[in-house]
Amino acid sequence: HITRGGAMKIQRNTKYGCRVWHSRSQIAERIGRSRQTIWRWQRDGLLPQPDGTDPFGNPMWLAATIDTFFADIRRDA
Repeated sequence: HITRGGAMKIQRNTKYGCRVWHSRSQIAERIGRSRQTIWRWQRDGLLPQPDGTDPFGNPMWLAATIDTFFADIRRDA
């Protein structure tokens, strides 16, 4: 489950309504970058803030957040 704001819990990387959640590894796969690049982007503050966390405290992002972020990167390139 993923917790957002301490209240909403959903399955990891599954649809809940229209929401799909992604880990850093899944983001890397989704946008065709290495996992190390995603870690570096997060460390350097380039990746958007996570939309929630999984039960282990790992950051998770909504697919829409990642799609918007990557569209901005492609537009700026």
